Amino acid sequence: MTFAVPPRRRVSQAAVHEHPLEDFLQLKTQEVYDTLSEQVFDLAENITLADLLKSDVARCEVISMLANIPKYWRYYGVINNRESQIVSQVGELKDFLPRKTCKSAFAAISRLKDETRQSRIETSAISNRQKQLQTPVIKRAEPLKEDILKDLIGDYVENVQKSGKHSFKYENLCTWINHKQTQGGEIKLAESDLAQCSAHTPTWKNAVSNALQKFQDSDLIKYRKIKDDWFIFPD
Repeated sequence: MTFAVPPRRRVSQAAVHEHPLEDFLQLKTQEVYDTLSEQVFDLAENITLADLLKSDVARCEVISMLANIPKYWRYYGVINNRESQIVSQVGELKDFLPRKTCKSAFAAISRLKDETRQSRIETSAISNRQKQLQTPVIKRAEPLKEDILKDLIGDYVENVQKSGKHSFKYENLCTWINHKQTQGGEIKLAESDLAQCSAHTPTWKNAVSNALQKFQDSDLIKYRKIKDDWFIFPD
């Protein structure tokens, strides 16, 4: 007698990320803030949360946002009085939402994403075929010279201080500089910056390390070996 062997189920492996979740979220939310212009904030002043809840096209998305903020705020790490007040107010508002309200909103969003996904896939396939027929033109940023790095690091340190922190990680700084220099991935780093130096480190990262050392020599920051971070001296 023989028995059929059931097929083995594939076990999906969790994605491996370079940064811990909290550090990644803090970096990305700061990047979002840095890319918002004053014009965006001025226009947003004219739109209230009540306006969005009254809007047929915005209502379900806003319900999802109101449900997510109280659920995930802890992962963003930085909480000051203003942030605590926002979380508290959103949480209070969310508690007043009937269960059916959230259920209906989530059902609408879920179906919308499912039924538009295939359309996005088909559009992407057409776009990819068109790109294959075109000769790619690689746009590159200007080389990360000493004066540019000095300004970038100064801006990053200022952003860290504004967020209520007093230290930062080298890896987070490099990710931020790469994002700023490549305009969020729209262009590539200069070829000279991508050249490999010792220990398979690109030239631009080695330049960042040298720039940080000059900031330390000026008593603006200090590397802490135990915590493996850079401490920012108060003004």
